Amino acid sequence: MIRENNFCVLSTCRDDLPNSSLMKYICNEMVNEIYMLAIKGSNKYFNIVSNPHVSFLVDTRSESQENAELIQALTVYGDANIIEDEVMSKLLKERLVAANPNLAVLADNQESCVIKVKINSVLMLNSISESRFSKI
Repeated sequence: MIRENNFCVLSTCRDDLPNSSLMKYICNEMVNEIYMLAIKGSNKYFNIVSNPHVSFLVDTRSESQENAELIQALTVYGDANIIEDEVMSKLLKERLVAANPNLAVLADNQESCVIKVKINSVLMLNSISESRFSKI
């Protein structure tokens, strides 16, 4: 499901105040790391710097609008950090823009940075009645 989508809702937290953001993303080949863009100085940025534990939600609601019983949702738990290596950051920004051209303006902003989420575990929900938790 992670490979088939490019939108997620990223949840971060700092000082016991949660924050959720609609994000576009890409994943690595093994689908154990996710990459997104943020702006240095944003709530998301400061939340991750102070508390790397994050979750994000990917779902199939856009494909299953006609039958809600077919909706699947994947909650992913992981640890996030900001990519500091300039070469790696530039490469990932190029990959993010190639996959999501509307991110070009954000990627070109001098204050933009790449968030890397290392996946630790997932919770898969099929409809509202069946769930499965897995550690990675």
